[in-house]
Amino acid sequence: MAYIVDLTLVMQNLFRLAVVDHQPPPITRHLIKLAFKTYKESPVKAQVHNAIRNYMKEAGLFDCASQDGILAKIVELIDVNRIESAEMHALKGSMGDIEFTRDDEPWDVGKMVYKGE
Repeated sequence: MAYIVDLTLVMQNLFRLAVVDHQPPPITRHLIKLAFKTYKESPVKAQVHNAIRNYMKEAGLFDCASQDGILAKIVELIDVNRIESAEMHALKGSMGDIEFTRDDEPWDVGKMVYKGE
């Protein structure tokens, strides 16, 4: 569940970053990293993961095994935690000017370790 919700919310961030201007920047590794970092460092990620843990604790075995129940929870988490256009405009304003015309960054981000969060 967390992978699906996280990926969807990061992709929404990427979309918002790409279309927030009248002249959108190209989708580059830099923009993808920015969308990921924005989500990773936001309180939304913790809220999503806490909500999933609570759902798994409170749901009975039947609910956890039910594809319909899990899908409904995924849709709910995405709807509740999506970043709105106004928030993205404010976020982009607080980041200042970002140079998108320079050479793109390499994909190498060092060794990443997944901690199950």
